[in-house]
Amino acid sequence: MQAVPQASSILASLGQAAFVWDLATDAIAWTDNAAAVFPDIPAEALASGTAFAKLIEPARAIRSEALGQTAPAHGVEGVPYRIEYGVRASTSAPVIWIEETGCWFAGADGRPARVQGIVRINNERHARDQQLLKLSRIGTLRPAAIFSSQALCRSVAVRSLKVCDLLQTWFPDYL
Repeated sequence: MQAVPQASSILASLGQAAFVWDLATDAIAWTDNAAAVFPDIPAEALASGTAFAKLIEPARAIRSEALGQTAPAHGVEGVPYRIEYGVRASTSAPVIWIEETGCWFAGADGRPARVQGIVRINNERHARDQQLLKLSRIGTLRPAAIFSSQALCRSVAVRSLKVCDLLQTWFPDYL
């Protein structure tokens, strides 16, 4: 049996990067693949929570706010969170949509002291979600608009086939 590679090399192969954010010092340490997840973002902008927040859209405080929305866990367990935000180096650069999944750990005072997590580029999913939102606002969002044929359902991953079966049960006239 082969040895399991380092977690950072596994994350890199998946286009993801991990981080640890020390809230007392505001320092963020990243795995080596951070530059691939955040192309064109200078390393110094990723080095602190304050500098990184300046690149975040639409709400710069989303990372800090996520830490305050959940109650601290008792013991050594972290408190999980998941957020999505856009980043870009300048207003002329395209927005890169990021999904961040992590957990925070409370200090002696019960407030967040350390955060650790994983980030990944999420452009395609964000674009799809925005398109569905747009369709729902103009009244054209119907099951047939989203799932136009069984062929579409068959072309997705095996995990999604269960969803397609449910949709076919719910909307037999459209699939």
